[in-house]
Amino acid sequence: MNLNKKAHQVENVPVNVPVNVPVNQRQKNIILMINKYKKITTKEIFMQFKELNIKTIKRDLAYLKQKKLIRFTGAPKTGHYELIRIPNEIIKKRLKKND
Repeated sequence: MNLNKKAHQVENVPVNVPVNVPVNQRQKNIILMINKYKKITTKEIFMQFKELNIKTIKRDLAYLKQKKLIRFTGAPKTGHYELIRIPNEIIKKRLKKND
């Protein structure tokens, strides 16, 4: 009986996604680029970061999708990325620049 009780217990899981999602400088640049163009393909991002390997860009995009900062819309070949939200650390930097 005690085993069943433990199986039905819910862990203390946060309800909301953390607001301060840590992102590196490359990922910040990708977020800002998506924000600027509203819709952008992997190829267009790659063209802006020619010094990076396409695998690095895809890995960063996957991380940003996992953190629910961006989403991919459309077919794999013709789809694009859209911004869902901007992390607070990027917003704070942009506000400081505008002061």
